[in-house]
Amino acid sequence: MKLILFLITIAGFSILSAHNSMDTIHIATPADLVALSDSVATGNNYLNDTIYLDNDIDMASVPNFTPIGSTNSFKGCFDGQGHTINNLTITSNNEKLGLFGDVRTTDTTKFIRNLTIDNADIISTNVNALGVGGLIGYIYGAIKIDNCHITNSNIKSINNTGGLIGNLNVSANNKYIIILNSFVRGCNIKGTIVGGLIGVSNKLYSINNSYVSSTKMTGMYSSNSSVGGMIGAISTINPIEIDNCYVAVSIDSAIYAGAICGNPYNLALVLNVANTYYNADWQGSFINHTTQTTAVSKTKEEMKDSSFVASLNTATPNLFKQDIWLNNGFPIFGNEIFPNPFVVRNGTTMTIPADYNAAIPDNIYIEYGGSFINNSNKSYIATLERPFYNINFTFVGVPFASCDSVRAGDYFGIVDTTYNNVEANENFDGITLLRFNYDNNDWINANNEYTLLGYNSKLSLGNGYIAYTSDKRSNSNDDSLIAAIEKEIIVQHYQDTLFNGDFNLSFSNNGTADVLYYALANPYPANLFANKFINANSQNIDLYSLLPNSTWATLPPDTIKAGDGFLVGIPNSSQPQSFSFNTDMLLPTSNSNKIAANSDLISIDVTNGRGLTKDIYLAYNQEASNGFDGYDRTKLFGFNSEICEPYFAFDDHYLAVSSFSNLPYECPINIMSRSNGEESIQITFSNVIDSGNIATYLIDGQQELEIADGFAYNTTISSGNNANRFRIRIGEKSSLADIINENPVNMWFADNAININGNNLTYINVYNTLGQKVFGKRIGGNEYKADLNLVCGMYSAKATSINGSKTIKFFVSR
Repeated sequence: MKLILFLITIAGFSILSAHNSMDTIHIATPADLVALSDSVATGNNYLNDTIYLDNDIDMASVPNFTPIGSTNSFKGCFDGQGHTINNLTITSNNEKLGLFGDVRTTDTTKFIRNLTIDNADIISTNVNALGVGGLIGYIYGAIKIDNCHITNSNIKSINNTGGLIGNLNVSANNKYIIILNSFVRGCNIKGTIVGGLIGVSNKLYSINNSYVSSTKMTGMYSSNSSVGGMIGAISTINPIEIDNCYVAVSIDSAIYAGAICGNPYNLALVLNVANTYYNADWQGSFINHTTQTTAVSKTKEEMKDSSFVASLNTATPNLFKQDIWLNNGFPIFGNEIFPNPFVVRNGTTMTIPADYNAAIPDNIYIEYGGSFINNSNKSYIATLERPFYNINFTFVGVPFASCDSVRAGDYFGIVDTTYNNVEANENFDGITLLRFNYDNNDWINANNEYTLLGYNSKLSLGNGYIAYTSDKRSNSNDDSLIAAIEKEIIVQHYQDTLFNGDFNLSFSNNGTADVLYYALANPYPANLFANKFINANSQNIDLYSLLPNSTWATLPPDTIKAGDGFLVGIPNSSQPQSFSFNTDMLLPTSNSNKIAANSDLISIDVTNGRGLTKDIYLAYNQEASNGFDGYDRTKLFGFNSEICEPYFAFDDHYLAVSSFSNLPYECPINIMSRSNGEESIQITFSNVIDSGNIATYLIDGQQELEIADGFAYNTTISSGNNANRFRIRIGEKSSLADIINENPVNMWFADNAININGNNLTYINVYNTLGQKVFGKRIGGNEYKADLNLVCGMYSAKATSINGSKTIKFFVSR
């Protein structure tokens, strides 16, 4: 019997229609998927049914999906038929999260197969989560997972986290799980126990023909974190078969870390490994353990070689192939095809090798902030995304080789309205463009008129243009037009042949201003590193970027995105000025500023004396403001008597995520404790900004500490929200030095004593390497000596006067 799934609405919720035994059920829409979840929640387990997915499904319209099997178990079969579920979002306190929350079977013929989950965001807030995975949170019983894929997704849990499956729990010896022809790719997975495929397992029969690649896994929350390239932790002594697989991942912040398994709780575990490989970042299959396997270490370069593909295809010819478009050169399955369109996502880089001559996707789309680096001689046509800010000015350029074909009018169309391909007319101005007047160092001409570009004016490669939305549009009687202007950001898409090469721009500017300005633009479809541009031209120039609030940033971002303009300020000269651009500027250097290039969130974890942790995040976002706005994701923390709850405070909002766009940046962190009396806490920082002249500081009352990645600060807090005690500041290191130079404080260590002199001294604090204060005293006058009784080790001391401070490091050897 074949039934088509349809929705029946009863008392405000949807359920699946009644079904008979051995039904075949087809779903095709987001509403169908929600209905399936609702149906399982009401008690339908689909034990004798197979669910078929007939179309790709975009779940962007469902803000928070409830997993299939959240309160009850799913016991049927699911066949994705090669389709993809996109943009799945799950944020919940439920113990079991994934597309499927709880799957329970006793029949070894049950399966979930032929399904891809792309761009999912799955986050558990439950401290006792049993399992969180991209496909399945928790499995009890036996099932075959065949041809299932998790790509470009974020998966995070406080406990058992897996890219594919969070937790496998099989009690009967005759029940087993088979995973084959499956992969996790391009994901970010965080938790206490983390595995690329499986978080934790107490039994697993086999993993065959599968891989985990281009994925970052992070152990968090606990001093016992376990992270494994395939499996986070295994608590069984039953043999596990792993055959014809590979792992190419990065593993961070794990106490127990391994390329195959993070922590085999029982060292008698036997892993029967054949023809399986891992990237050579790990020098053994298990770190901190003596268990060995026959997995083979390979460098990432070796994994991208054709001979490596051949070794994976020994048993099954043509199972794997290489394709830079889908996996950065690492092997993929032979039946995978180009996605349409191929999307270079914000924060990612697509690099074409110099010798590349294979096929290319028909449709390439580059998100704003994505990088497309072409080292080959092939030409590529792509669509580039560029946001325009409503009302405010936007600084733009064109990264296209055939600039003679790019007109000012190409900017006039507005995406997602009926005027996308509008013709020039007096009643619709769309986007207005200004050309910089290099002769008089301004945006206006000698007659004090703006240098507006006409509809058919050509745009030049490497030149920057001011763009803004016309006020005329708001006077239109067309509702759709008014709706477009009211959007906070208008996204413009334009397509042409991408620029690839080196070139020079020259200007004859003999103005009389002390500083001459040139409006330039990134000519490449990739991030251009500002420090490399400066080094290639002149150290004696300043770069300025135009922020979304129409103000100029004197501190340029480390990277200038594709389609972005920037202003160059250079001392007046009677000689023509020349600026060079080359493709080497698209590659980062070791001293590049971390702020814009770093795609990871700055993580601030607060752990109490019972080992319970909660975290908050800071994110660099060029489109955000430095205050509370729509780019901050608000989330009120619940009341939990066991956990210290940190949050950023803006007005009356408690924020889990805060975004900033320019420096200096400062915000308070309030840490709430509901314990009685004082409580010990540790504040730990990950992915902090500490690059070049930029540093991150923790301010605790009057104490100010410059912090580095992994820095842990121990202190005590009182019951309540500890409002405004702690602050985070990110800014120039020189900002403090300037004050010190104006009001010098001298300090030195000798004979186990700190000696200080300065004008109107105020206090002295001494810290150990853990950031703990071991000595502190308020002082006065212009001189002070503190006799210290310290054990051996490294220390830092900070002394302040009314308007200045000085910090030194010293070592006690006795």
